[in-house]
Amino acid sequence: MQYAIDASAELRQFFIPKLTLQPFVENSIVHGFNKRLHGYVYIKLTANEDSLFIIIDDDGSGLTKVVDEKQKRRTGGYGIRNVRERISGYFGEQYGITLSEREEGGTRVEITLPLLTKPPA
Repeated sequence: MQYAIDASAELRQFFIPKLTLQPFVENSIVHGFNKRLHGYVYIKLTANEDSLFIIIDDDGSGLTKVVDEKQKRRTGGYGIRNVRERISGYFGEQYGITLSEREEGGTRVEITLPLLTKPPA
């Protein structure tokens, strides 16, 4: 696996809630790179006056779900749901997560957070 993190020095002073990135990077590896010998994850941080923007791109299989007829019950997805609920609960509806298919293949996750100068409670 190859990865890159693009975060300027001035953005490294800000905090994000614990386990915000982990479920998305894990999903890239476990689901997006499933049955592949290689994959790429790119994390980029930018900001404006009051918000931090995090983009996580991968070149995996995208958001297409494989349906297993033997397994009708829903499993998984808890990490992403937990991150969505924490962001909404801590900061309100103006912040959150968007998932989309990348035109060139793979998945893009966009996370919007307030600029935090101290760790969230």
